[in-house]
Amino acid sequence: MSRVFTPAERRARALALLLPAALPALQPLVLKTSLTRLRQVYGQGPQGPVRSERLVSIYYDTPDRRLRQRRVALRLRREGRRWIQTLKGEGETVGGLSSRPELEWPLKGPEPDYALVRSSSLGKLFKRKLCRELAPAFETDMRRSAVELLLPGGSWAELSIDVGEIRAGRRREPICEVEIELTAGAPRALFDFAFALLREVPFEVGRLSKAERGYALMA
Repeated sequence: MSRVFTPAERRARALALLLPAALPALQPLVLKTSLTRLRQVYGQGPQGPVRSERLVSIYYDTPDRRLRQRRVALRLRREGRRWIQTLKGEGETVGGLSSRPELEWPLKGPEPDYALVRSSSLGKLFKRKLCRELAPAFETDMRRSAVELLLPGGSWAELSIDVGEIRAGRRREPICEVEIELTAGAPRALFDFAFALLREVPFEVGRLSKAERGYALMA
């Protein structure tokens, strides 16, 4: 019988900025510009070194897409040697800032643990019959460079630059985006920093999550 862990619960608030897919070479520029603007405008630098790692994520659903219909996402992600199971509930997007509840559990390997999911606040959706029908739907494979930022007013954020691709069967779609996730403080500080970047790098505000883009690729 699986051990039931207490998941790490949080409400993720993030703003995604998309780079032109044909210009992944802008990644170093974005990082340099972000840190330069941080110093010039706010007189502060990054809080710690830039971290870089490969992330492979597998998204699960039933053949008739019942999780998508309920606006729920179940994901397994490999981070180095670790596997993390993430369950995302229905959220909202206002002005490009997405906010949705997330629950995470560490796993011993690349197989989902539905007992953990059933013990969560969204567990009623995961009946045994539905769990038997769940299977990999699509995946993302990307390189993430991330750094912690201290913004004005004591707000904290993580700046992540993702370059890779979404894969659904034989179909592929590039990922080239910057995500700024608020980890503590007021969303206004996150928007102010994002607008400072927009004045120097040709972004567009992302409207679709990676999961939504994966489903679109399957259509």
